[in-house]
Amino acid sequence: GRRCTIGSRVWSKAIGGSNPPLSDIVIMAQKRSWFRILVVPTTIIAFVLYIYFTEGWSAILRVFRTLDYKWAACAFGVYTLALLLEQSSIAIMRHHYQKRFSFLYVIHSSLLAQFYEILTPGTFAFGPITQVNCMNKQGLPPSKGVAVMLVQQSCAMISLSVFSVLCILLNIEFFISKMVPILWVFFTIAILINFGTVFVYMFVPRCDGVFIRLLNGIINLLYKVKVIRHAQRRDELCLKSKDQIIKLKTNMMSLDYSPFEWISGIVLMLIYRAAVYSVQYFSALAFGVDVNGKFLIFLAAQSIINNIASATPIPGGLGITELAYVLVMVPVIGNSSTTNFMMLFSRIVTYYYPLLLGACMLSTKTPIWKRKLKTASFIVRRKNRESDS
Repeated sequence: GRRCTIGSRVWSKAIGGSNPPLSDIVIMAQKRSWFRILVVPTTIIAFVLYIYFTEGWSAILRVFRTLDYKWAACAFGVYTLALLLEQSSIAIMRHHYQKRFSFLYVIHSSLLAQFYEILTPGTFAFGPITQVNCMNKQGLPPSKGVAVMLVQQSCAMISLSVFSVLCILLNIEFFISKMVPILWVFFTIAILINFGTVFVYMFVPRCDGVFIRLLNGIINLLYKVKVIRHAQRRDELCLKSKDQIIKLKTNMMSLDYSPFEWISGIVLMLIYRAAVYSVQYFSALAFGVDVNGKFLIFLAAQSIINNIASATPIPGGLGITELAYVLVMVPVIGNSSTTNFMMLFSRIVTYYYPLLLGACMLSTKTPIWKRKLKTASFIVRRKNRESDS
């Protein structure tokens, strides 16, 4: 609940509310994220111990001797490309309000934001807050920064839902026969959450009255069944929901992005999804798995894992991701031992690798290239003063 409160302060600040400065909110987010860093070495140790006790030391040595490092490097390269695609989508949305900025700054702020996003649970993590704060420091007002991230996150959710549904439909027979039924339940819930969020964002500006009546009906129903016990509390919730819908409508109506910008953002995020999910395919090649004709199956399997993990209120989906990975990937790979090693390698590429990149960005408040630019401009100014004198 406290995390949601901080998130609401950011959006309220963007529309002129009297809340703490954005930098203070980010500092609060950073303080809350540091204790989660302890999760990283703990999970690494847990992974290693799990592999050791389930497979044995001889199996670990055999895997390292037979691992195809060429395909392992391709997995890291594809994920790096995916990060650049995501940052490009942010740059397109940012260019709408700020015509001149360095793409290197976008990379720096995106990696820094991803550091906090990985360490915080839920769909609305501290990543977008950090992005808005970085844009604010680079001359883009918080209200515009919130608009940039709102559109980019909407494109991300649309791409996640569309890509996942398409991948599953193309391999529906395989997953119906192989996948555990409980995973279908969680996957369906996750997809409905994503589609519901996109639906609210897209249709609130046009049907705000319908949404207000719908929420009021739900609140009145909860009052009748005694979930909400007091009439005063019911009236407060009705007024608050109406106020939030009006604010959301105001923010969404102020977004004057063109259809081309929306389509560009969605297409980039679709390619981003394909790149991220193909990490499993290259991991399978690195471990010598027979992947003949299974490229789309690997994409679909990873989309199921990602949707389930993103819907859980756990930092990085730790535990849930691993469980879903085993349940989904064992039928695809056909070998539980190889699946364990692939799971560890996949988490290294998609979790610890971006976490390390973000930590490198976190180690300095000023990017190295910005320091060089500052130093160069200082030398030019000094030479100008000397020539004038």
